[in-house]
Amino acid sequence: MKLFTKIFLQVFVGCLALTLVPLFYLLHESQQQSLLDMQRYEGERFERMQLEFSSAAGLYRETAGIYHVKTEAYQDAALVNAFRRYFRSDSAALYRGGKAVFNLTPYEFSAQAVSGLTGSPADDLTGVQAVGEKRLMLFANQMNTAAGQVEVFYYKDVTELFDRTGSLLVKGLLFAAAMLALTGLVLFCGIRRSLWPLRRLQDATARIAKEEYRSRAPVCGRDEIGELAESFNRMADRIEEHVGRLSRANQSQLELIGSLAHELKTPLTAIIGYAETLLTVRLSEETRNEALLCIRDEGRRLSRLQTKMMELVELYGEDGEAVKLQKIRAAELLERLRDLTAHQLSRRQLRLETVCTPPELVFDLDGDLVMSLLVNLVDNACKASDEGGVITVTADRDGFAVRDHGRGIPASEISRVTEAFYMVDKSRTRRAGGIGLGLALCSRIAKLHGASLVIESEEGVGTCVRMKFGEDGR
Repeated sequence: MKLFTKIFLQVFVGCLALTLVPLFYLLHESQQQSLLDMQRYEGERFERMQLEFSSAAGLYRETAGIYHVKTEAYQDAALVNAFRRYFRSDSAALYRGGKAVFNLTPYEFSAQAVSGLTGSPADDLTGVQAVGEKRLMLFANQMNTAAGQVEVFYYKDVTELFDRTGSLLVKGLLFAAAMLALTGLVLFCGIRRSLWPLRRLQDATARIAKEEYRSRAPVCGRDEIGELAESFNRMADRIEEHVGRLSRANQSQLELIGSLAHELKTPLTAIIGYAETLLTVRLSEETRNEALLCIRDEGRRLSRLQTKMMELVELYGEDGEAVKLQKIRAAELLERLRDLTAHQLSRRQLRLETVCTPPELVFDLDGDLVMSLLVNLVDNACKASDEGGVITVTADRDGFAVRDHGRGIPASEISRVTEAFYMVDKSRTRRAGGIGLGLALCSRIAKLHGASLVIESEEGVGTCVRMKFGEDGR
């Protein structure tokens, strides 16, 4: 059963109970109270009539004694005369010895009724009896008179009271039905309108389940449903963000794997080709040594490729919280850089200059990762520089910068040099020992530090690569 149906039925049944139960209760109590009031009134009247009748019956007996008339017929006539004088003839009956002395009512009475109704009227309604289609309030009593013991019966027709109560019940039910119909319509519209945001929230959920991650639920009002819609939209934002991140990561991995397969092809082809030549062809010692040197160089290149790939995979597996930041003096970091790159610079006959402004400059960094970034940038600068050139590494409040005066990068290629395995001049880069992963590693390291890698270059003039922090200096 739908939530709308459950709420509607529960509220409607509650309204039905609140309407009909008080109606029946009030009508019943009103009827009972009217009958009790009537019973008290008629009971007191019945007692007064009995007293007057008894006195009158005694007077007739005294009169009969004076005139010495003691026949039963005269006594009955005297009782009837006194009875008719004080009782309504159409609502009362007089019996003696179980036989009717006077009864002009349309009903017959029995002595059994007298035993249950003798005495003053009580506060219950045991005297109300159904006689055919009529409802009668019956009063009866046995009494001693001058003519002996008699039974007096008196009734009040209360059928009209029951009919009036039934009529009020029908009218009340019709009015209740009309009110319930109106209330049901108002409830239907109100509950439907209140639950409409839930339906739209359900639709948004269904669309997201169909991978429509941009779907959002409308926020209607500031009630609980509105707060639920806001929470749902925040959850949808996180889902969209997470799915987008996974999609980008998956795409990057696919591109990385494709590039890796392509990069492995060249050295493996060379190694296999030279190995087959050595196995099948008799070569001169010089040619044989050249082949072995080529195999060695390509093998070393594969080793460097494997090392760089492992570093890149590990960095892409990191998140910002995994970076261990420490306060590190920039001058000490540059000094370590000089030591680590001294051999490479000497072999290429290049000179490294470092500048730190101010000298006491301190950053919150992961020292190992930033050192790897600077070493890679210096390595790239070495490959791009001619012998005798100068490479300058500076540190200031904006971050670090590595500048060379080498060949430079074409403007159309700058936006792609941070892609894995992308090389501006592939043949020359390979001859210099490059594999196209250095700047990809540097870009990832900068991102993990909340910084960006900014590349400025001009062909024939040189290149400057900056690790630039945000305004907060991180």
